[in-house]
Amino acid sequence: MTIKTETLERFFTDFADFVSTEDKNPFTTFATSPFIDKAENYKYSVYDEARENLGQKWWKPVDIGTGKIQQAVSSAIKTRVNHSFQMVDNNLVDWRKKDDFTKIGKDKNLESTLFNFYKSKISDQQAFENFANDKLSYQFIAYLFFIKDRNRFMPISQTKFDEIFEQIGLANFKTSHNLSWDNYSTYLDIIKQVRDFLKTKDTNTTLLDAHSFLWIIGNQMKQTNFVSLKIPQLTKEEVAVEHPTTKLEQINTIQNSYLFAWTPDKWNWADLESNIEEIQNKGTTTLRWSCRSHKSIRIGDRAFLVRLGDIPRGIMASGYVVSEPFLSPHWSGEDKDVPRVLIEFDVILNPNKEPILTLDLLKTGNLIKQHWTPQSSGISIHVECAEELEAVWFDFLTTQNIRVNPFTTSSDTPQTFSEGTATQITQSRYERNPYARIACIEHYGYSCSVCDFNFVSRYGKLGNNFIHVHHLTQVATIGKKYSVDPIEDLRPVCPNCHAMLHKKNPPLTIEELKALINQ
Repeated sequence: MTIKTETLERFFTDFADFVSTEDKNPFTTFATSPFIDKAENYKYSVYDEARENLGQKWWKPVDIGTGKIQQAVSSAIKTRVNHSFQMVDNNLVDWRKKDDFTKIGKDKNLESTLFNFYKSKISDQQAFENFANDKLSYQFIAYLFFIKDRNRFMPISQTKFDEIFEQIGLANFKTSHNLSWDNYSTYLDIIKQVRDFLKTKDTNTTLLDAHSFLWIIGNQMKQTNFVSLKIPQLTKEEVAVEHPTTKLEQINTIQNSYLFAWTPDKWNWADLESNIEEIQNKGTTTLRWSCRSHKSIRIGDRAFLVRLGDIPRGIMASGYVVSEPFLSPHWSGEDKDVPRVLIEFDVILNPNKEPILTLDLLKTGNLIKQHWTPQSSGISIHVECAEELEAVWFDFLTTQNIRVNPFTTSSDTPQTFSEGTATQITQSRYERNPYARIACIEHYGYSCSVCDFNFVSRYGKLGNNFIHVHHLTQVATIGKKYSVDPIEDLRPVCPNCHAMLHKKNPPLTIEELKALINQ
């Protein structure tokens, strides 16, 4: 059972970005990450405390059958342990398994196996099989092995690790309902493969670190969508025609935001000025961008581009994702493929000719929570940062001397915004401009235009800055680019009223829905 190195490389990229985001510092080692220490390194404390309580070096043959050895093993299974001066839960074994073990009466055969196992007087395989014959569970047996030697043995959660193994390409290997020494040996061998790979990134990686690496991939990262769907492999012909099929119904109604990266030292953006000129002439330009750290990205998601490397460093472009992720050749010419998405940019700034939103301007409010210098391109922007970033980016673009600006900035006319842009991919798709939303809310506030509901008044801080925006003119029916005045054409509405407005086709007007409410 062998894991592909390229698979581990891809997951490590995601892992390093995830941990860097949590720590707000680049990932360097397992031992120095505050996030890993808090989330996973309690396992070291579990092991140390278990070894101390086990006291196997004091066991004597005359103890076999007295219950002393069973009692010592039971004391080595703490439900909570002291880690980094805090009491934390021991999640390595189900507390009910400990209770089951504690309820076993004095068992001479069981104590004999425990004595010989921890004194290394019988083989590991024989001990495992004896424990299985004594009706101990797989998870409990693995825990007994773990507290014997953490450099050789690992605890197990069968259902979760079966999911993790499927994620990393080992879908045919299952630990659930497969209690055997051969199965446990294969499980350990997989983790050892991961450890050996991780040693190329952190030479001090332990077997327990590899166990934590897999657990973070399958648990914390999966819960936050850092790892999810597999990326399709495109043929050269499919890559040549720009992107996989895009359908209007695939566009998210609720957008997530992602941070992409450009490092000039690694890739010379020779067409930068041409791309900006295309935006000036057509309103947008569509470019491929590597997205190695996120496979959960979807059509319609918001995209920001950060310039890294030499100063100036900061946000220099924005747009929307217009394709599902796909694999295409690496830009360097190396014989490997990398995940990419297509981004339709509506703003690109040239750092050599105009200002960009520099990193020092991203160190206020919620923005300080985001890692703005990722090790790879395509990381998630925290939800609480995304709206604040939109506001800062909007303010930056409307106050700086930007050559190709998505806004009209004449003081004699109201600002209007490019709200719907039809792009011929396989059919038309339409964008919804966050700048227009911000301008609408700044004018009308956060109360619903239909029922006057205000989320802050009802939910306090939880409802802060939450409201939907309704387009009085439905952009999807226009079929061409047009300018929308956020004061004339947009209204803030609560989600319930927003849904009711769209129950009819064409949608009800604000006044019609108000009349229904007042009947």
